[in-house]
Amino acid sequence: MKWGEITELHPDRFVLVEAIKAGSNNRVRQLEDIAVIQNYDNLQETWSGYKELHKLHPTRSYLYFIRAEAMLRL
Repeated sequence: MKWGEITELHPDRFVLVEAIKAGSNNRVRQLEDIAVIQNYDNLQETWSGYKELHKLHPTRSYLYFIRAEAMLRL
């Protein structure tokens, strides 16, 4: 999934996502394929979900949370 798809599916929501495929170009990380793990109403719920998932799977990397609506401005 791409950022545009995420913002369409989850507007004005906080989402916890994982990079499925990523690369680097000139030391800038580029996320090529992203999976939505969960979406939330607020930042506190998102942060709690992130911490719980990180406890269960500490070796998984590229876990992020963003407000999907904010990505529309990029």
